[in-house]
Amino acid sequence: MVHKKETCALDVEAQLGALRKRVVWRFLPLCVLCYFCAMLDRTNVSLAALQMKQDLGMSDAAYGLGVGLFYIGYLVLEIPGAIIAERWNAQLWIVRIMVTWGLVSSAFCLIQSVEQFYLLRVLLGVAEAGFFPAMLVLMSRWFGAEFRAKSIGILITAAPLSALLVAPLSSWLLTWDYFGWRGWRWMLLLQGLPTVFVGIACLWLLPNRPSQARWLTPEEATLLEKHTDSGPAGTHGLLHTLKQIGQPVILKLCLIQFFNNMAMVGCTFWSPLVIKQVEHMTPDQAALWSAIAPGLSLIMIVLGGWSSDRTQERFWHTLGFVGSCFAMLVLSAIFLALDNDVLSLGSLFVGYAAAYTASPLIWALAYQRCGGAVFAAGIGAINMVGNTSGLIGTFLFGELKEMTGQISWGLIALAVAQLCGLAVILSLRKTSLKP
Repeated sequence: MVHKKETCALDVEAQLGALRKRVVWRFLPLCVLCYFCAMLDRTNVSLAALQMKQDLGMSDAAYGLGVGLFYIGYLVLEIPGAIIAERWNAQLWIVRIMVTWGLVSSAFCLIQSVEQFYLLRVLLGVAEAGFFPAMLVLMSRWFGAEFRAKSIGILITAAPLSALLVAPLSSWLLTWDYFGWRGWRWMLLLQGLPTVFVGIACLWLLPNRPSQARWLTPEEATLLEKHTDSGPAGTHGLLHTLKQIGQPVILKLCLIQFFNNMAMVGCTFWSPLVIKQVEHMTPDQAALWSAIAPGLSLIMIVLGGWSSDRTQERFWHTLGFVGSCFAMLVLSAIFLALDNDVLSLGSLFVGYAAAYTASPLIWALAYQRCGGAVFAAGIGAINMVGNTSGLIGTFLFGELKEMTGQISWGLIALAVAQLCGLAVILSLRKTSLKP
């Protein structure tokens, strides 16, 4: 009898394993493509800035402020967007978000002043608010805890992948000069429109739940949903849910994401300009060199997620990569002060990759610690607070560079942020969510 039960369990596990492979190849690639579009439309301004700053008469501080204004929309709409995705329909919410942000992103090609740049950055943030929590809600309905860090890691590879693949294309587009438009305008237009079409395609290709996937039988869909830890939308009242996100564990996760995101966003938006200044390159050469750090990030994210899922350990993995980012940013600043450009850029690239690798591990921690009715609101709060660091970090980097004339002080500021993150991670070890 026992032998029969064990055989049955092995059969179910084998069937589940085969199903997961199909999900990885049929469902996850479109999630990555959606996130790829998000990262492209959010960060391609860092490459456009190589020409745009001069054309619009934009200072470093003004550029840093404009980049950071994107995150104002998150402050206002991130938690409501996450709750809508959980209680209504994550698939349709993602479609709405992608279509609107694709249109706004393309509109950047028309700007004629710094003030218009500020306005569209705010509108882009409003349009995209709630996207990442909606993706996590959607993925929680398809993947169980044992594949959590790896699946999020694969999703987040879209960020460095966008920089890696688009850098050569952007480098080429920056050389365009047609019909009175400089290359950066063509680049922003042509890289914004695909998001609209991908968003519309999600209506048919990105099912909200396994039970809605046409390529799964009802029995297969039931088996998948049974082995995820995400049930139906929470039934608690909205006020109760919002009170729950004030618990210490969620507040600490918010701070961890805040500090890591400050380093990650700072490296993303400023590294092309750092490369250009350090190595005295042309804009198109700097765009090509900026693909090195994303390429390294892809490798580290996959390996970090695989290691964390294999051991089902989240805390020490997160601590290790955040600590590595801190150390590399400090070394980059030191080598820069010593006029060792090669080691400075090498350290910056490794620090960039470590910050990106820590990101899916932080989300795996959040999945582990947040559940039930607090899930969507908790994820939304963590992402909202994390994204506010983009406003602070990019503006601070620009201000320090303009005040001191030195890039190294901006790198030190990002390193201090990661040091604060290390302290919060250590304090999280014995903190748990109360019912």
